[in-house]
Amino acid sequence: MTEIKNENGTKMELDNGTDDVDIIKEGETVVLQKFNYMRTHVLNSKRTLQLGRDVVSMEGLVGHKYGTAFEMVGSKTKKKVFDLVKANEVVDFEELFLTGEGGQDNRDLGDTEGSQKLSREQVEEMRDSGVSGKVIMEKLIENSETFQSKTKFSQAKFLKKKAKKYHHFIIIRRPTIRLLMDILYSMDPMKIMNLRIDSLSQILNMVNIHSGGRYMVYETGAQGIVVAGLLERLGDNGELIHVYQTGQPQTACLNSMGLQKSTLLKNLNIQHLRSLEQGRDILEHHNKTEEPAPKKAKVDIEESTDTEANGTKNGSEAQDNSEENKPVRMNLREKSVEAFNSIKSESLDGLVIICKQHPGNLIKFLAKYIKPARPFVVYSPYKEPLMETYMMLKDDGLAIMVNLSETWLRSHQVLPQRTHPTVLMSGGGGYILTGIFVQN
Repeated sequence: MTEIKNENGTKMELDNGTDDVDIIKEGETVVLQKFNYMRTHVLNSKRTLQLGRDVVSMEGLVGHKYGTAFEMVGSKTKKKVFDLVKANEVVDFEELFLTGEGGQDNRDLGDTEGSQKLSREQVEEMRDSGVSGKVIMEKLIENSETFQSKTKFSQAKFLKKKAKKYHHFIIIRRPTIRLLMDILYSMDPMKIMNLRIDSLSQILNMVNIHSGGRYMVYETGAQGIVVAGLLERLGDNGELIHVYQTGQPQTACLNSMGLQKSTLLKNLNIQHLRSLEQGRDILEHHNKTEEPAPKKAKVDIEESTDTEANGTKNGSEAQDNSEENKPVRMNLREKSVEAFNSIKSESLDGLVIICKQHPGNLIKFLAKYIKPARPFVVYSPYKEPLMETYMMLKDDGLAIMVNLSETWLRSHQVLPQRTHPTVLMSGGGGYILTGIFVQN
């Protein structure tokens, strides 16, 4: 058995088979799932968190395994605050309440307020007093004049709708690329340039990302999700040069995945790259005093996407004590010089471009740092810039096997007697231009 301490200093014993990375720790980014709603949160056991209309205390999570389910129980010391208690099982409202046969059809049912005997004030009073969601659902069904007369399909739809409010179970999950993309896409698809998980999987496959490789990625406007995906695929061996446009690189998803301190990642400002190519010394002013940058706390994805969309907010902690004491611009220039020396010494194995601006000039400018017969992938939410880039690559003879494709994904609901495509689905997942560089 292994002993660890939670936030209260209490020792907790873990099986030797439990890996330390599987344990929830203070200060880590976790994914909170309440029914179908998910969000990221930097765990602070001394604070509360607003989940919809509910205020939840984060105490008692540290030391448990990822994937553990907790029940929201009304706090005995604070009003309108729920404490999280480890649950042995998660209550499924459909399995619990769909026990009868139900009616034949709903033709005689009317949608009126009189069908529910409980008033809104009574339901709110139960919520505020900390009554569990299961009890509230029982009361709603008991006082409903039409529930038992509805068809089973209508009953299931009713329970699913009410579960969004009264499902008082939270599952703590480890952040993954798929979960982060689901969260960001549900918030606003254009925050990540309409990039879906199937599009990202094709990008990783087309560029042949693998452990031990050296790659370059130009990403702006996708919250660092592509950089995080590439780093995860590289594992612990390889190199990734992240070229960004202005300000500071976007790191929201890197912070959530815990990859912001990866030794495989090197950041390179494209303005610094142009200056270094011209032989300028961008470090010549480092002898002059600059004000150190104030420390910035780790933030959630949902709190950082609005300000990071233009690439002007880092949101990550300094990598070590030496970097904390350096002005932020000095630190960024030194990182750019290190990355430039790396790509100048040896060409790279692949190029990925994810951007809102026209990629034509970008791919011509960055192609010289990629070895011949190596793949490239360009993603855009719009097809017109990629069509022009396709013709440019063909006319200039820079690449072969150039292909422009649109990613398409259709999700289906699979349930007894009601399997069909999902009613609400994404209209598109962007466009991908792929090819192989050749030496012209």
